[in-house]
Amino acid sequence: MSLTRASEKLTILLITLLAFWLRTYQLQAQSYWIDEAWTVYFARLELADLWQVLQTAEIKPPFYLPSTIYWVKLLGDSEYALRFYSVLFGVMVIPLTYRLGKDVGDRRLGLVAALLMTVAPFQIWHSQEARLYSILTAASVMSMWGFVNIWQRGNWRWWWVYIIGTEWALLVHYHGMILIGVQGLFLLLTWRRHWRGYLKWAASLVVIFLLYLPWLVYGANLLQSYLNW
Repeated sequence: MSLTRASEKLTILLITLLAFWLRTYQLQAQSYWIDEAWTVYFARLELADLWQVLQTAEIKPPFYLPSTIYWVKLLGDSEYALRFYSVLFGVMVIPLTYRLGKDVGDRRLGLVAALLMTVAPFQIWHSQEARLYSILTAASVMSMWGFVNIWQRGNWRWWWVYIIGTEWALLVHYHGMILIGVQGLFLLLTWRRHWRGYLKWAASLVVIFLLYLPWLVYGANLLQSYLNW
């Protein structure tokens, strides 16, 4: 029996609400652990001071920690308030995963994938800590969603979804580079079907690189230390 559009929307809504409940349940039950305490410390700095830290001491791209400064100014730095920032992106992952699964396969695959992402212990864990990993997951799923659709549909809207998602992932964590490697491996293994789009994909990587270039200039010295590590 196929799903109607109304039942499909209701199901993904209920799954998303379940994800929200699982990620907010006892959100403040435990005190900050050491890595979260560092997040609180950096979130209390002035932006200019944090910018200096990101170039000299803390090996992180410039999205997460600067954004926490404004979040803390708005809602405070209690365990619930700061962790709720991660919850938002942990919940955002659910509809994104649904759309990715739906476009890879069908609506049922999308719903199953969203449900698995909802109850996955590591996804709940990372959504309940004041760290960047739930944001990295959301950006990565967005990148893969755009990537799937540029080969299926090919219009420029999906190229921009891909560029924004990939750039976002790179600005959250350097491990976002793994996304590009996985996508490149897929295209290498399926080159007979996709070789005509290689030039457009290469052009999108050039755009991503140019947008990322200012950070590479500012953070080059510390990034080299990270690569050596």
